[in-house]
Amino acid sequence: MPLHPEEDFTPRHAVSVSPAALALAREFAEALGSVHGGSQIVAFDWATSMVVIAPDKSKLDCGSCLTLGAYRRDEVPAEALRYVDGLEFAVKIPTSIWSASAQKLIDRDDTLYFQLALR
Repeated sequence: MPLHPEEDFTPRHAVSVSPAALALAREFAEALGSVHGGSQIVAFDWATSMVVIAPDKSKLDCGSCLTLGAYRRDEVPAEALRYVDGLEFAVKIPTSIWSASAQKLIDRDDTLYFQLALR
């Protein structure tokens, strides 16, 4: 099944992931129980718009951003799966977004709400 770049998962070698961002993904995968061949695949996922509502009902508009999510294994095309240091994951960023990034790198950025940036 071919990837559809604007709506589907990012091709395997289009974007790199820093060790710090991989560490966040590994923590998330461990919490899901999906580090070693689990039923879910952790993914770096692009949100075109994200608003977080705090318990006190205040809202934080994060705008466009990267998050961590999970997909059922059967939802992720094989050509999108990546393996780094025992962690299986995918990236889902529209081509128009990652191709415009300077470094094509997902990195950790603790100044952002979800701690992930596309550089």
